[in-house]
Amino acid sequence: CGNVDSCPGDDINDIDSDNLCAVDDVCFEGGTDDRDSDGICSSADSCPADGENDADGDGYCGNYDACPHDFDNDIDGDDICGDVDSCPFDAENDADGDGICAANSCKDDVSNQYLEANCIDYYSGNERSGRCAADGACDVCGCACQYECQKADRCPNDSLNDADSDGLCASEDSCPFDSDNDADSDQICGDVDSCRQDSNNDSDSDNLCDSEDSCPFDGDNDFDSDYLCVQLQCTDSVADNVAGAGSCGTYGFGRANAGKCVQDGVCDLCQCSCSVECGLSDPCPRDPFNDADSDGICADVDSCPLDTANDRDGDDLCFAADSC
Repeated sequence: CGNVDSCPGDDINDIDSDNLCAVDDVCFEGGTDDRDSDGICSSADSCPADGENDADGDGYCGNYDACPHDFDNDIDGDDICGDVDSCPFDAENDADGDGICAANSCKDDVSNQYLEANCIDYYSGNERSGRCAADGACDVCGCACQYECQKADRCPNDSLNDADSDGLCASEDSCPFDSDNDADSDQICGDVDSCRQDSNNDSDSDNLCDSEDSCPFDGDNDFDSDYLCVQLQCTDSVADNVAGAGSCGTYGFGRANAGKCVQDGVCDLCQCSCSVECGLSDPCPRDPFNDADSDGICADVDSCPLDTANDRDGDDLCFAADSC
């Protein structure tokens, strides 16, 4: 009936038409009351449908915020909000699985109140590079020390993070476990190269690398101990005129320039043709006197090593023992 008051203690009789009289209505002036139950009436609530009222403070109410607890709203664009992203600044989320994110947010303290050095001194190549951990600068100099302190991944696609410490990540390092990167250029990385400083890799197969082999091309290593190695490998210049007198071939035994290798200074240019004359090779590898009688026969096969005529009279007596 018209004379019955639905809200006898409410002189404005449920002014917001929410079926709650003022005495029971927390928000008696707004029809939607406190929709998100945050204790703030909708009429005064900056985020009336967000009970946390923009929890991350990014200016977006939770009901419109793709990442309601991430101020940067998935800054790396990997569709994982920062508050639940293992690597919030790394879109690939630690691609190499080494437990270090490729990138991170960092800051260097410029006040210089915590360290004796400046953060700039800890950057690679500077005075205190490599001393971040020792100086306790990892947190103070977050950017300068991010790689050394493993807060960011220097090699995001290399799980061992430059294992040989040559400044090259495995993805761009031809020899990821050899800091010298194939020093002898033999296309074999040092970690698996039997002779790291020998491009020929023990060419004479005597189990001695050239760098420590007194006779790198002589498997017997100067068998007769005459300080002359057998040269099994040599090179001659292909030039037509090596010293104004002809090609290397002209310095060979019996040729026009034979015996002039040293005189003409072509020992290095004509290693093969001049090997004996220049002492580059042992003419008699098993004769320490190298054909002492100059008969062209080495002592190890010379029946009369000190007889140039080699028992001329055929009496089986060499010159020194032959009275006649």
